[in-house]
Amino acid sequence: MRKRPRKPSFVPAMQGRKLVVVGHQITVKLGSDETNGDAYVFEDLTPPGIGLRPHIHQDEDEILHILEGEYEIILEGKTYKAHAGDVVYFTRFKVHGFKNMGDKPGRALFTVIPGARFEKLFDELNGLPNNTPADRGPIEKILKRYNIVSPPGRSSVVTEVMLRR
Repeated sequence: MRKRPRKPSFVPAMQGRKLVVVGHQITVKLGSDETNGDAYVFEDLTPPGIGLRPHIHQDEDEILHILEGEYEIILEGKTYKAHAGDVVYFTRFKVHGFKNMGDKPGRALFTVIPGARFEKLFDELNGLPNNTPADRGPIEKILKRYNIVSPPGRSSVVTEVMLRR
């Protein structure tokens, strides 16, 4: 099957399609229209003390580039502190999570490979009523459909925010 050509793009700072996904303010920088589904690039403005619990992607790899703030990174049972300029590679099938440890919103640029299904996931999560982390039921059903699962021994997937310790 032939893929259509990728579309060269320029996205100015602070521009892009805006979403709210499980309490995170997302700005989509590159989607399937530009990358032909090969990648999904978005900026995540993460409130203080908020993040995503450890989870596993079965279909995508993620690259996280910290732009502002201090994050706690969970990667395969180890915890790291990440600051502006740091890059993290979350591979599929490996447990990972993150949390903004600062007292101000943190900013990170994510690249998800491949990106087509992940873009659809975010569009679906953005469409939920009240779009807050409080009601996990509908969120967990959506995540499961997109092959995002909890690590063995955990009952919750990624929907419960990590609270400040």
